[in-house]
Amino acid sequence: EVRSVPVGRLNSLRVAGQLGHLVGVLQQLDPDVVHTFLFKANLIGALAARLAGVPVVVGSRRSLGYDLNRRRALLARLGNVLVDGVVANARCVVEAARRVEGAALPCPAVIPNGVAPLADPGHIGPRDTLNVGILANIRPVKIYPALAEASTLKPEVVAGVDMVIVRS
Repeated sequence: EVRSVPVGRLNSLRVAGQLGHLVGVLQQLDPDVVHTFLFKANLIGALAARLAGVPVVVGSRRSLGYDLNRRRALLARLGNVLVDGVVANARCVVEAARRVEGAALPCPAVIPNGVAPLADPGHIGPRDTLNVGILANIRPVKIYPALAEASTLKPEVVAGVDMVIVRS
């Protein structure tokens, strides 16, 4: 079952009603764990989970914090007190969050993004190159040529990688 609970802008008067609705949904679902992703969910989702009595709340960090101004960094820091732990997609993301938010993250764990390298890329099909699709925000901080260089695939396989980047 999938339920969509839209939450508007944080500076909107409607956010309080949306927060209350989300609390009600969480109370009805009675989850053991809530894991939030991205800035607004790390704040509103974690608050709703706590108000709903969810026993374990886990936040996440997925970027280097380049989109956090002082206000958002303060809100992210306040959100940290609502979670039991934080999962980041890279060690440098944990370090950036500590620096930008000005506080330690509760119980940070790193779970890298991506998929495991293919043992035999040849099983993909008759192509003679490996194609990688990326659906992401295009921002200057993301260094796309480094993706192939950082790959754990063998150099002779990476040399033939074609990347398709879809802007969102």
